[in-house]
Amino acid sequence: MLAGVPAMQGKRLTFDEESRALFDAGAPTQTEADFEAVLKQLEARLPGDGTRSYVVNYNLGKDLIRAYLTRQSANGASVVKQWAEFAVLWSSPRLPSGLK
Repeated sequence: MLAGVPAMQGKRLTFDEESRALFDAGAPTQTEADFEAVLKQLEARLPGDGTRSYVVNYNLGKDLIRAYLTRQSANGASVVKQWAEFAVLWSSPRLPSGLK
């Protein structure tokens, strides 16, 4: 409510003034440099570069599923049959070894 009074009087508040009036909080003042030490500690403790393992796992999974569906519909099955096989695959828990 207090933030609305200056606006009704034609005064514009800065972002920080308005956020303090509305939420009793200001925008963070830390810069990216303030987090460098913490990020270096995390990078030293976590494997990979942060995205590489996701990309590898995603592509490996995609390749496994594609190969599985190709084998399941190897007899020239229609696209509808392939999607049906995908639905069965998606709706039942399987380990990657079960797709080979």
